[in-house]
Amino acid sequence: MNFAIQLLKLTPQNQTVAACISYVLFVFGLWAVITGEVSVWWLSATFIVYMAMQLSVTVGCHRLFTHRTFECHKVWHWLFSVFATLSCQASAVSWVHVHYIHHKYSDTNKDPHVTDWSFLFWKRCAPVSGGYLKVVARLAKDPVHKILHEYAMLFILSVGCVLFLINPLLLLFGLIMPIGYYFITCGLHQILSHSNSQPKNLPWMELAFPMGEWIHADHHKDSSQWDFGPYDVGSYLIRWIKK
Repeated sequence: MNFAIQLLKLTPQNQTVAACISYVLFVFGLWAVITGEVSVWWLSATFIVYMAMQLSVTVGCHRLFTHRTFECHKVWHWLFSVFATLSCQASAVSWVHVHYIHHKYSDTNKDPHVTDWSFLFWKRCAPVSGGYLKVVARLAKDPVHKILHEYAMLFILSVGCVLFLINPLLLLFGLIMPIGYYFITCGLHQILSHSNSQPKNLPWMELAFPMGEWIHADHHKDSSQWDFGPYDVGSYLIRWIKK
């Protein structure tokens, strides 16, 4: 791949760099709040953007784009794709591709999901095995998904520059810290929900991270469901937006 093009894409290497930088700045931001250097209200921006990223992945990339468990207005497709890309996890197109292969080869040596602690720091994704997927091709035909897939890093850096010009604290608390927090929660889910080479139901984790994804064994048994239980924040959003 051309080096300039690679820098624009959300490659596993770029994701690893983004994760490590965001971890350090996440701790720095928390310390600034704890010591009184920065108002605690800045954490509200972190939480709001984090929730937008989290819902865009669990509702958008997972239940809408991958499993197509409901339908909604096209504007929601684009919003989900934007905030999912901003999380630095992957473009919506890449996310769907990897997740389809994950379901096909779950907990085998062909599963692209990394489920040990290396996921949090240096190994974002195993090599992806699998051929041409129609659902991925359909998603990539949408110009918004296509542009965000091709120029993901450029998009993230551009948003970061705009936030910095408005206020450097907005960049820290409104983008970098949400990315760091999402890498942490996503990592914990991926590691804990597939222990001992099989998917797990960990409903008690919903009390800390109420996104529905912790009822994971049930999801692998039946991926056609969009409601993951009473603590699933995503299901309440789906009830509001679905056609």
